Amino acid sequence: MRKLYLLGLIFISFMMTMCQSLEDTYSDYAGDHVIRYVGKCSDLSVVSGWKRLYVEWTNGVDPVVENIKLTWMTAGEISDTLLAPDVTSCNLLNLQDGSYEITVCGVDKEGNMSLPITAYGRPYTPSHEAVRVFTQGITKCIPVKNNLMLFFDTWQDNISKLEIHYTNIAGEKKIFPITREVCLENYTLLKDVNLEKGVSVEREGRIGECPDLIVFESLDLLDRKPAFTTDFTTLAQQKYGVEEITDAFINDLEELEIDYSITSLEDILYFPNLKKLVLGKNRYLYEPYLNTNKSASTIEENRKSLFVLDIAHELLGVVVERYNQHYFPNMSFSYMLEKGNPVLPELKYLDATDWEITNSIEDSKDYDSHLEYLLDNNPNTCWETQLQSASIRLYDLVIDMKSQQAVSGLKIVQKNFEPSSVQSGPYLLPTSVRVLVSKDKITWDMPMYVDYNTLGNTNGEITLLQFPVSKNIRYIKLQISDRVFGNNFGVTLADVAVF
Repeated sequence: MRKLYLLGLIFISFMMTMCQSLEDTYSDYAGDHVIRYVGKCSDLSVVSGWKRLYVEWTNGVDPVVENIKLTWMTAGEISDTLLAPDVTSCNLLNLQDGSYEITVCGVDKEGNMSLPITAYGRPYTPSHEAVRVFTQGITKCIPVKNNLMLFFDTWQDNISKLEIHYTNIAGEKKIFPITREVCLENYTLLKDVNLEKGVSVEREGRIGECPDLIVFESLDLLDRKPAFTTDFTTLAQQKYGVEEITDAFINDLEELEIDYSITSLEDILYFPNLKKLVLGKNRYLYEPYLNTNKSASTIEENRKSLFVLDIAHELLGVVVERYNQHYFPNMSFSYMLEKGNPVLPELKYLDATDWEITNSIEDSKDYDSHLEYLLDNNPNTCWETQLQSASIRLYDLVIDMKSQQAVSGLKIVQKNFEPSSVQSGPYLLPTSVRVLVSKDKITWDMPMYVDYNTLGNTNGEITLLQFPVSKNIRYIKLQISDRVFGNNFGVTLADVAVF
């Protein structure tokens, strides 16, 4: 019991000493009076506007507050201002793009500040992503003589005003308003435009939660590079070997050939010296199936393309040669010359009697795909892989001509299905082929402009792949992929003739 009593006295003494020590320390910093903290603000919010931030907060009830200090900082630059103690909001104007840190605190007459409250905001400026992607109203603009062919973007409800400002040939200032109805029409020809005087797009609209109506910077409509469709750039590369469509190519082109399905003909208006448009010249359709295949090449945006053709003929004098009924079935025009089914040119085919052909994927033991039929120049026989449901296969078909020979191209012939066959049609016919050539079977070169070349894939159709430059080679490799037939995969091909 005496020991417990002594321990208690020791503990009480220790605590008194500690309290005295803490009191001494507090006195060292506080002096002879109690520390008083300045009242803190609360509920800070920031609203992003056009080149501004609107800041709002709730003041405390501390009577010693003489001012409210507002500070805003971005990218190392700091600005601040002192406001009256009853002010609860402030507009920060003429701000540059950036993320701003905003702090607000109370300040007493001696300069003591309360604990700050912090929020963040970014003003809308011309550099803001939402501003940069705001619709320009016009997706494509093509000068055609003293006119502008315009293609419009989808109308957006946040547009307040969208106008084209230009000068006509007589020197008069004109405004063409772009409305919801104009955008629904999708395109128009703006006539009688003095292109030397410039054409601008003026826009007003709203973005996101921004409370301000934004007046966007003017857009120079003529200061745009040609915006070719993906289909046309693919055509230019595959047909003409043009990887980048230059001004020289645009100005020099006088005759344009289009053979396969395409989204739109709109890009033909980019060519001021175009004289002739040839449609479907290189699709050699199998005569017995002509009635079902003569419209095989199609245009997705048919109405727009008809309008473009009329403009091209009226303003540029373009005439059209069309083979079969491609693109505009059962339609013809005064400036369209109908050519029927193209005739295959006479070509000198190399003798393939002693040649060998191999496949990277071997037939199963109980199936013969008849690979040799590819070289017999007989459209009534074909190579046909065994259908399977596992996955799409890629075949490397290698032709060995036994000696080096000068080759100018290939004739690829699709299988001629019987009309009653359930496989009749394009189901198993390849739509493209990759061609590689070699002298030694070690180094392989690409003889065409592109890796994969389009094949016409109607029953019995012939496609000529002509090399831009004749090649002295021994080996030809064809890479072909399976096609989808129901739940299975397979491919077939009738002939590969070399000329």
